[in-house]
Amino acid sequence: MSKLREIEFVQMFDMARQEHVDVELRNFISNANVDDWRKIWVPEHFRLIGRILDRGDDIMEHVESAKWNWGKKVYELRARDNQIGFSLVSQGVTQAMMIIDISKKCKHRFQTNQNLVYIEFIQSAPWNNRQLNDGNVRYGGTGTILMRKAVEFSRNSLWRGRLGLHSLRNSEGFYRKAGMKELGADANYQGLTYFEMTPHQADIFMDKDY
Repeated sequence: MSKLREIEFVQMFDMARQEHVDVELRNFISNANVDDWRKIWVPEHFRLIGRILDRGDDIMEHVESAKWNWGKKVYELRARDNQIGFSLVSQGVTQAMMIIDISKKCKHRFQTNQNLVYIEFIQSAPWNNRQLNDGNVRYGGTGTILMRKAVEFSRNSLWRGRLGLHSLRNSEGFYRKAGMKELGADANYQGLTYFEMTPHQADIFMDKDY
């Protein structure tokens, strides 16, 4: 599979300016993106987790994605023809990243064994994570933008928007709101809940005004 690097501009809502701004949506994850994760994301992530811990709240639901090593993930990504990385960049800083897998099949009984886009990993920068920031984020909708890109990729592959993923526990509500079908805990995938999107659900998701 060719991994031609492409950049398109999409709109993201800047909460401080209270307006939509153009940001880069790239169909690759670069060394600069990994550097942002290592030098900016990681310290900020643990600073925010420390703040939650200081006020006595439960931090366990926030630790799962904090443990992700994007350096390792991107190294493995580049060796796999069945995976593609995406990144959102604003003013030279990485705002979110996603890795999709195009080799997996549907589990939903109405589309069993059909092709789909599987979201292997998706993560927003710590300052764009509503749960870490009590709802006060720098940019709104970063995860939604990347999910829309995954649906678009599925459609362009003639898979009609079919999508699948295993959700971290603190993200399950987002995927339910997105209209994905919840297929239960997967004992073969750390007990995480598996969600899948049908073409009809994809149409509804893409037509929503988030």
